[in-house]
Amino acid sequence: MTMSVEIERLRNELLTKDGEIEALLGSITLNKRAYNQKLSDSPFKSPKDPLWVRPALGEADTFARQALELKAVEYEEELSQSKAETELLKQELASTQEQLQSNEESGRRLAATASTNSQQLSSEQAADELRRQENEEELSRSKAEVELLKQNLISTQEELAANDQARLRQKLEQSSYKLQEVLAKLSAAEEEVLYVQQEGGERELALRHALGEKEGRMSELEEQNKSWKTQVQEATALRIGMDKIVAESNARLNAALTAQRKAEQSFDDLQSTLEDYRVKYTRQFDLRRQYHNYIQEQKGNIRVFCRSRPKSEAEAIEYPVEVLSYPEADRIRVTRQGGDGGADIVQEFEFDEVFTETSKQEDVYREVEPLIESVLDGFNVCIFAYGQTGSGKT
Repeated sequence: MTMSVEIERLRNELLTKDGEIEALLGSITLNKRAYNQKLSDSPFKSPKDPLWVRPALGEADTFARQALELKAVEYEEELSQSKAETELLKQELASTQEQLQSNEESGRRLAATASTNSQQLSSEQAADELRRQENEEELSRSKAEVELLKQNLISTQEELAANDQARLRQKLEQSSYKLQEVLAKLSAAEEEVLYVQQEGGERELALRHALGEKEGRMSELEEQNKSWKTQVQEATALRIGMDKIVAESNARLNAALTAQRKAEQSFDDLQSTLEDYRVKYTRQFDLRRQYHNYIQEQKGNIRVFCRSRPKSEAEAIEYPVEVLSYPEADRIRVTRQGGDGGADIVQEFEFDEVFTETSKQEDVYREVEPLIESVLDGFNVCIFAYGQTGSGKT
Protein backbone atom coordinates (compact mmCIF):
# COMPACT_ATOMS: atom_id res chain seq x y z
CA MET A 1 0.00 0.00 0.00
CA THR A 2 2.88 2.37 0.85
CA MET A 3 4.55 1.52 -2.47
CA SER A 4 1.35 2.36 -4.37
CA VAL A 5 1.14 5.71 -2.58
CA GLU A 6 4.78 6.43 -3.48
CA ILE A 7 4.16 5.61 -7.16
CA GLU A 8 1.07 7.83 -7.17
CA ARG A 9 3.08 10.67 -5.65
CA LEU A 10 5.82 10.24 -8.28
CA ARG A 11 3.24 10.33 -11.05
CA ASN A 12 1.68 13.53 -9.62
CA GLU A 13 5.08 15.19 -9.42
CA LEU A 14 5.86 14.23 -13.02
CA LEU A 15 2.50 15.65 -14.14
CA THR A 16 3.29 18.87 -12.26
CA LYS A 17 6.69 19.12 -13.95
CA ASP A 18 5.08 18.47 -17.30
CA GLY A 19 2.66 21.34 -16.69
CA GLU A 20 5.50 23.65 -15.69
CA ILE A 21 7.42 22.78 -18.87
CA GLU A 22 4.33 23.47 -21.01
CA ALA A 23 3.84 26.82 -19.23
CA LEU A 24 7.48 27.80 -19.80
CA LEU A 25 7.25 26.86 -23.49
CA GLY A 26 4.10 28.96 -23.83
CA SER A 27 5.82 31.88 -22.10
CA ILE A 28 8.81 31.64 -24.46
CA THR A 29 6.50 31.55 -27.50
CA LEU A 30 4.58 34.61 -26.30
CA ASN A 31 7.80 36.51 -25.55
CA LYS A 32 9.19 35.68 -29.00
CA ARG A 33 5.99 36.87 -30.67
CA ALA A 34 5.99 40.10 -28.65
CA TYR A 35 9.67 40.67 -29.43
CA ASN A 36 9.14 40.06 -33.18
CA GLN A 37 6.09 42.38 -33.10
CA LYS A 38 8.19 45.11 -31.54
CA LEU A 39 10.82 44.64 -34.24
CA SER A 40 8.15 44.78 -36.97
CA ASP A 41 6.70 47.99 -35.45
CA SER A 42 10.04 49.80 -35.62
CA PRO A 43 9.92 52.93 -37.88
CA PHE A 44 13.34 52.05 -39.40
CA LYS A 45 12.47 48.90 -41.33
CA SER A 46 14.50 49.30 -44.54
CA PRO A 47 17.30 51.44 -45.97
CA LYS A 48 14.69 52.69 -48.49
CA ASP A 49 13.12 54.75 -45.70
CA PRO A 50 14.23 58.42 -46.28
CA LEU A 51 14.75 58.83 -42.53
CA TRP A 52 16.61 55.54 -42.15
CA VAL A 53 19.94 55.57 -40.31
CA ARG A 54 22.25 52.69 -39.54
CA PRO A 55 23.34 53.03 -35.89
CA ALA A 56 25.94 50.63 -34.59
CA LEU A 57 23.56 49.56 -31.83
CA GLY A 58 21.07 48.21 -34.42
CA GLU A 59 23.48 45.56 -35.76
CA ALA A 60 24.57 44.52 -32.26
CA ASP A 61 20.95 44.24 -31.19
CA THR A 62 20.16 42.15 -34.30
CA PHE A 63 23.05 39.79 -33.59
CA ALA A 64 22.00 39.56 -29.92
CA ARG A 65 18.42 38.84 -30.95
CA GLN A 66 19.55 36.11 -33.41
CA ALA A 67 21.74 34.52 -30.71
CA LEU A 68 18.83 34.69 -28.27
CA GLU A 69 16.51 33.03 -30.78
CA LEU A 70 19.08 30.25 -31.40
CA LYS A 71 19.38 29.69 -27.63
CA ALA A 72 15.60 29.62 -27.31
CA VAL A 73 15.43 26.97 -30.07
CA GLU A 74 18.11 24.92 -28.29
CA TYR A 75 16.22 25.19 -25.00
CA GLU A 76 12.98 24.15 -26.74
CA GLU A 77 14.73 21.08 -28.22
CA GLU A 78 16.17 20.16 -24.80
CA LEU A 79 12.74 20.61 -23.23
CA SER A 80 11.15 18.43 -25.92
CA GLN A 81 13.71 15.71 -25.19
CA SER A 82 13.12 16.07 -21.43
CA LYS A 83 9.38 15.90 -22.05
CA ALA A 84 9.79 12.66 -24.08
CA GLU A 85 11.93 11.12 -21.31
CA THR A 86 9.36 12.18 -18.72
CA GLU A 87 6.57 10.58 -20.78
CA LEU A 88 8.61 7.33 -21.05
CA LEU A 89 9.19 7.38 -17.29
CA LYS A 90 5.45 7.84 -16.68
CA GLN A 91 4.69 4.84 -18.91
CA GLU A 92 7.26 2.70 -17.08
CA LEU A 93 5.87 3.78 -13.71
CA ALA A 94 2.32 3.00 -14.83
CA SER A 95 3.39 -0.48 -16.03
CA THR A 96 5.26 -1.07 -12.77
CA GLN A 97 2.21 0.02 -10.76
CA GLU A 98 -0.09 -2.34 -12.70
CA GLN A 99 2.27 -5.29 -12.24
CA LEU A 100 2.74 -4.47 -8.56
CA GLN A 101 -1.03 -4.25 -8.03
CA SER A 102 -1.43 -7.59 -9.82
CA ASN A 103 1.20 -9.18 -7.59
CA GLU A 104 -0.37 -7.73 -4.47
CA GLU A 105 -3.78 -9.06 -5.56
CA SER A 106 -2.27 -12.51 -6.24
CA GLY A 107 -0.56 -12.39 -2.84
CA ARG A 108 -3.83 -11.50 -1.12
CA ARG A 109 -5.65 -14.33 -2.91
CA LEU A 110 -2.92 -16.82 -1.98
CA ALA A 111 -2.91 -15.57 1.61
CA ALA A 112 -6.71 -15.98 1.75
CA THR A 113 -6.44 -19.49 0.25
CA ALA A 114 -3.68 -20.43 2.71
CA SER A 115 -5.75 -19.06 5.59
CA THR A 116 -8.80 -21.05 4.43
CA ASN A 117 -6.72 -24.22 4.07
CA SER A 118 -5.21 -23.67 7.50
CA GLN A 119 -8.66 -23.20 9.02
CA GLN A 120 -9.96 -26.30 7.21
CA LEU A 121 -6.92 -28.28 8.40
CA SER A 122 -7.45 -27.06 11.95
CA SER A 123 -11.17 -28.00 11.76
CA GLU A 124 -10.44 -31.47 10.40
CA GLN A 125 -7.70 -32.01 12.97
CA ALA A 126 -10.11 -30.96 15.71
CA ALA A 127 -12.78 -33.32 14.31
CA ASP A 128 -10.27 -36.18 14.09
CA GLU A 129 -9.09 -35.48 17.62
CA LEU A 130 -12.69 -35.50 18.85
CA ARG A 131 -13.42 -38.77 17.07
CA ARG A 132 -10.22 -40.25 18.46
CA GLN A 133 -11.14 -39.21 21.97
CA GLU A 134 -14.63 -40.68 21.53
CA ASN A 135 -13.17 -43.95 20.24
CA GLU A 136 -10.69 -44.05 23.12
CA GLU A 137 -13.52 -43.45 25.58
CA GLU A 138 -15.57 -46.18 23.92
CA LEU A 139 -12.54 -48.49 24.02
CA SER A 140 -12.05 -47.70 27.68
CA ARG A 141 -15.70 -48.48 28.36
CA SER A 142 -15.39 -51.71 26.37
CA LYS A 143 -12.29 -52.69 28.35
CA ALA A 144 -14.14 -51.93 31.55
CA GLU A 145 -17.05 -54.09 30.41
CA VAL A 146 -14.62 -56.90 29.49
CA GLU A 147 -13.01 -56.60 32.85
CA LEU A 148 -16.45 -56.73 34.47
CA LEU A 149 -17.42 -59.73 32.37
CA LYS A 150 -14.19 -61.46 33.35
CA GLN A 151 -14.99 -60.87 36.96
CA ASN A 152 -18.56 -62.12 36.35
CA LEU A 153 -17.10 -65.15 34.59
CA ILE A 154 -14.86 -65.88 37.52
CA SER A 155 -17.72 -65.49 39.95
CA THR A 156 -19.90 -67.58 37.66
CA GLN A 157 -17.28 -70.29 37.56
CA GLU A 158 -17.11 -70.22 41.32
CA GLU A 159 -20.86 -70.27 41.45
CA LEU A 160 -20.86 -73.18 38.93
CA ALA A 161 -18.60 -75.07 41.16
CA ALA A 162 -20.90 -74.45 44.10
CA ASN A 163 -24.31 -74.67 42.37
CA ASP A 164 -25.88 -76.54 39.56
CA GLN A 165 -23.33 -77.12 36.85
CA ALA A 166 -25.86 -77.04 33.97
CA ARG A 167 -27.41 -73.77 35.02
CA LEU A 168 -24.01 -72.21 35.49
CA ARG A 169 -22.81 -73.58 32.15
CA GLN A 170 -25.79 -71.88 30.48
CA LYS A 171 -24.96 -68.68 32.25
CA LEU A 172 -21.32 -69.15 31.28
CA GLU A 173 -22.30 -69.56 27.65
CA GLN A 174 -24.40 -66.44 27.82
CA SER A 175 -21.46 -64.61 29.36
CA SER A 176 -19.11 -66.00 26.72
CA TYR A 177 -21.50 -64.87 23.99
CA LYS A 178 -21.66 -61.41 25.50
CA LEU A 179 -17.88 -61.45 25.85
CA GLN A 180 -17.49 -62.31 22.17
CA GLU A 181 -19.85 -59.47 21.23
CA VAL A 182 -17.89 -57.05 23.40
CA LEU A 183 -14.60 -58.31 21.94
CA ALA A 184 -16.01 -57.88 18.42
CA LYS A 185 -17.13 -54.35 19.27
CA LEU A 186 -13.71 -53.71 20.81
CA SER A 187 -11.95 -54.98 17.66
CA ALA A 188 -14.20 -52.90 15.42
CA ALA A 189 -13.56 -49.84 17.59
CA GLU A 190 -9.80 -50.40 17.41
CA GLU A 191 -9.96 -50.78 13.61
CA GLU A 192 -12.04 -47.63 13.35
CA VAL A 193 -9.59 -45.79 15.55
CA LEU A 194 -6.71 -46.98 13.38
CA TYR A 195 -8.61 -46.00 10.21
CA VAL A 196 -9.41 -42.57 11.60
CA GLN A 197 -5.80 -42.08 12.67
CA GLN A 198 -4.52 -43.24 9.27
CA GLU A 199 -7.01 -41.06 7.34
CA GLY A 200 -6.28 -38.09 9.57
CA GLY A 201 -2.54 -38.57 8.99
CA GLU A 202 -3.01 -38.73 5.22
CA ARG A 203 -5.18 -35.61 5.27
CA GLU A 204 -2.71 -33.86 7.46
CA LEU A 205 0.14 -34.77 5.10
CA ALA A 206 -1.88 -33.58 2.07
CA LEU A 207 -2.81 -30.34 3.78
CA ARG A 208 0.75 -29.81 4.95
CA HIS A 209 1.96 -30.44 1.39
CA ALA A 210 -0.58 -27.94 0.01
CA LEU A 211 0.39 -25.48 2.72
CA GLY A 212 4.05 -25.94 1.80
CA GLU A 213 3.25 -25.22 -1.84
CA LYS A 214 1.31 -22.09 -0.83
CA GLU A 215 4.22 -21.00 1.35
CA GLY A 216 6.59 -21.54 -1.60
CA ARG A 217 4.31 -19.49 -3.81
CA MET A 218 4.21 -16.80 -1.12
CA SER A 219 8.03 -16.85 -1.05
CA GLU A 220 8.11 -16.43 -4.82
CA LEU A 221 5.69 -13.52 -4.58
CA GLU A 222 7.81 -11.97 -1.85
CA GLU A 223 10.86 -12.28 -4.11
CA GLN A 224 8.89 -10.69 -6.94
CA ASN A 225 7.78 -7.90 -4.60
CA LYS A 226 11.41 -7.37 -3.62
CA SER A 227 12.32 -7.21 -7.32
CA TRP A 228 9.50 -4.73 -7.97
CA LYS A 229 10.62 -2.69 -4.97
CA THR A 230 14.13 -2.60 -6.48
CA GLN A 231 12.65 -1.45 -9.80
CA VAL A 232 10.62 1.21 -7.99
CA GLN A 233 13.80 2.38 -6.25
CA GLU A 234 15.50 2.56 -9.65
CA ALA A 235 12.49 4.47 -10.98
CA THR A 236 12.79 6.80 -7.99
CA ALA A 237 16.47 7.35 -8.76
CA LEU A 238 15.51 7.99 -12.40
CA ARG A 239 12.88 10.47 -11.21
CA ILE A 240 15.51 12.24 -9.14
CA GLY A 241 17.68 12.42 -12.25
CA MET A 242 14.75 13.76 -14.24
CA ASP A 243 14.12 16.33 -11.48
CA LYS A 244 17.73 17.43 -11.84
CA ILE A 245 17.33 17.68 -15.62
CA VAL A 246 14.10 19.65 -15.18
CA ALA A 247 15.81 21.90 -12.61
CA GLU A 248 18.69 22.53 -15.03
CA SER A 249 16.19 23.20 -17.82
CA ASN A 250 14.32 25.61 -15.54
CA ALA A 251 17.60 27.34 -14.72
CA ARG A 252 18.43 27.64 -18.41
CA LEU A 253 14.95 28.88 -19.15
CA ASN A 254 15.24 31.44 -16.38
CA ALA A 255 18.58 32.54 -17.83
CA ALA A 256 17.01 32.73 -21.30
CA LEU A 257 14.07 34.71 -19.95
CA THR A 258 16.45 37.03 -18.12
CA ALA A 259 18.46 37.51 -21.31
CA GLN A 260 15.23 38.06 -23.23
CA ARG A 261 14.08 40.67 -20.72
CA LYS A 262 17.45 42.38 -21.02
CA ALA A 263 17.19 42.25 -24.80
CA GLU A 264 13.69 43.70 -24.64
CA GLN A 265 14.91 46.43 -22.33
CA SER A 266 17.82 47.06 -24.70
CA PHE A 267 15.37 47.11 -27.61
CA ASP A 268 13.15 49.61 -25.79
CA ASP A 269 16.20 51.75 -25.03
CA LEU A 270 17.28 51.43 -28.65
CA GLN A 271 13.82 52.45 -29.85
CA SER A 272 13.92 55.46 -27.56
CA THR A 273 17.41 56.32 -28.83
CA LEU A 274 16.32 55.85 -32.44
CA GLU A 275 13.34 58.10 -31.84
CA ASP A 276 15.68 60.75 -30.43
CA TYR A 277 17.97 60.28 -33.44
CA ARG A 278 15.00 60.56 -35.80
CA VAL A 279 13.90 63.82 -34.22
CA LYS A 280 17.46 65.18 -34.25
CA TYR A 281 18.00 63.93 -37.79
CA THR A 282 14.81 65.60 -38.99
CA ARG A 283 15.82 68.84 -37.32
CA GLN A 284 19.38 68.67 -38.70
CA PHE A 285 18.06 67.68 -42.13
CA ASP A 286 15.83 70.75 -42.22
CA LEU A 287 18.68 72.97 -41.02
CA ARG A 288 21.10 71.52 -43.55
CA ARG A 289 18.57 71.95 -46.34
CA GLN A 290 17.94 75.52 -45.29
CA TYR A 291 21.64 76.42 -44.94
CA HIS A 292 22.59 74.61 -48.13
CA ASN A 293 19.92 76.47 -50.07
CA TYR A 294 21.10 79.72 -48.51
CA ILE A 295 24.72 79.01 -49.53
CA GLN A 296 23.68 78.16 -53.07
CA GLU A 297 21.72 81.39 -53.30
CA GLN A 298 24.72 83.33 -52.01
CA LYS A 299 26.88 81.70 -54.66
CA GLY A 300 24.37 82.74 -57.26
CA ASN A 301 21.34 81.20 -58.79
CA ILE A 302 23.00 81.47 -62.21
CA ARG A 303 26.65 80.35 -62.45
CA VAL A 304 28.94 80.07 -65.43
CA PHE A 305 31.96 77.76 -65.49
CA CYS A 306 34.72 77.66 -68.09
CA ARG A 307 36.89 74.67 -68.92
CA SER A 308 39.75 74.65 -71.42
CA ARG A 309 40.92 71.51 -73.12
CA PRO A 310 44.58 70.63 -73.74
CA LYS A 311 46.09 70.93 -77.26
CA SER A 312 46.21 67.96 -79.50
CA GLU A 313 49.57 66.84 -80.95
CA ALA A 314 48.83 68.51 -84.27
CA GLU A 315 47.80 71.77 -82.57
CA ALA A 316 50.91 71.71 -80.40
CA ILE A 317 53.08 71.49 -83.53
CA GLU A 318 51.12 74.11 -85.44
CA TYR A 319 50.71 76.55 -82.52
CA PRO A 320 53.65 76.12 -80.19
CA VAL A 321 53.01 79.38 -78.37
CA GLU A 322 50.53 79.19 -75.44
CA VAL A 323 47.62 81.53 -75.86
CA LEU A 324 45.79 80.73 -72.60
CA SER A 325 46.88 81.70 -69.10
CA TYR A 326 45.12 81.80 -65.74
CA PRO A 327 45.99 84.84 -63.65
CA GLU A 328 43.44 83.88 -60.98
CA ALA A 329 41.22 80.91 -60.16
CA ASP A 330 38.14 82.57 -61.67
CA ARG A 331 39.84 84.37 -64.58
CA ILE A 332 41.24 83.25 -67.94
CA ARG A 333 43.48 85.32 -70.26
CA VAL A 334 43.63 84.85 -74.04
CA THR A 335 46.69 86.31 -75.91
CA ARG A 336 46.64 86.54 -79.71
CA GLN A 337 49.40 87.81 -82.01
CA GLY A 338 48.73 91.16 -83.69
CA GLY A 339 48.56 91.34 -87.44
CA ASP A 340 51.42 92.82 -89.53
CA GLY A 341 53.84 92.78 -86.62
CA GLY A 342 51.52 94.74 -84.40
CA ALA A 343 51.10 94.32 -80.63
CA ASP A 344 49.53 91.17 -79.16
CA ILE A 345 45.84 91.29 -78.44
CA VAL A 346 45.07 90.31 -74.81
CA GLN A 347 41.58 89.53 -73.54
CA GLU A 348 40.54 88.48 -70.05
CA PHE A 349 37.27 86.75 -69.04
CA GLU A 350 35.88 86.26 -65.55
CA PHE A 351 33.71 83.24 -64.55
CA ASP A 352 32.41 81.71 -61.34
CA GLU A 353 35.06 79.01 -61.77
CA VAL A 354 37.75 78.25 -64.36
CA PHE A 355 39.04 74.73 -64.99
CA THR A 356 42.44 74.42 -66.64
CA GLU A 357 43.70 71.78 -69.04
CA THR A 358 44.94 69.74 -66.09
CA SER A 359 41.61 69.72 -64.21
CA LYS A 360 39.97 66.30 -63.77
CA GLN A 361 36.37 65.19 -63.84
CA GLU A 362 36.40 65.00 -60.03
CA ASP A 363 37.28 68.69 -59.87
CA VAL A 364 34.33 69.55 -62.10
CA TYR A 365 31.95 67.31 -60.12
CA ARG A 366 33.10 68.86 -56.86
CA GLU A 367 31.63 72.19 -58.01
CA VAL A 368 28.44 70.59 -59.34
CA GLU A 369 27.82 68.33 -56.34
CA PRO A 370 25.98 71.02 -54.24
CA LEU A 371 23.53 71.45 -57.10
CA ILE A 372 22.87 67.69 -57.11
CA GLU A 373 22.12 67.92 -53.39
CA SER A 374 19.68 70.75 -54.12
CA VAL A 375 17.93 68.45 -56.59
CA LEU A 376 17.65 65.78 -53.86
CA ASP A 377 16.31 68.46 -51.50
CA GLY A 378 13.49 69.14 -53.99
CA PHE A 379 14.69 72.23 -55.84
CA ASN A 380 14.67 72.65 -59.61
CA VAL A 381 18.17 72.79 -61.13
CA CYS A 382 19.31 73.08 -64.76
CA ILE A 383 22.84 72.26 -65.94
CA PHE A 384 23.86 72.50 -69.60
CA ALA A 385 27.24 72.46 -71.35
CA TYR A 386 28.10 74.56 -74.45
CA GLY A 387 31.07 74.10 -76.72
CA GLN A 388 32.36 72.74 -79.97
CA THR A 389 32.68 69.07 -80.71
CA GLY A 390 35.45 67.41 -78.75
CA SER A 391 35.75 70.23 -76.24
CA GLY A 392 34.80 67.99 -73.25
CA LYS A 393 31.13 68.78 -72.68
CA THR A 394 30.33 65.27 -71.53
